[in-house]
Amino acid sequence: MTIIILSVISAALALLCLYLILYVYLTNKMLESKDLIIMELQQRVGLEKKISGDTIIYEVTKRLKEAIAAISEETPGK
Repeated sequence: MTIIILSVISAALALLCLYLILYVYLTNKMLESKDLIIMELQQRVGLEKKISGDTIIYEVTKRLKEAIAAISEETPGK
């Protein structure tokens, strides 16, 4: 009985660790892509101008719409 309880606890801890590792990994990826978008916008606009949050949101939304449109064009039957 004790072995079953310990194995369930260890499995739960393993899943929790896996979740935390995945969360940190995906958060890092999102931050990297945000930084890349900011750098690209700064190059396009010029480094002397400050990039606002609205500009970043607009650019990300525009890219998402383009990606969705490209995927929907490639998907047959829609």
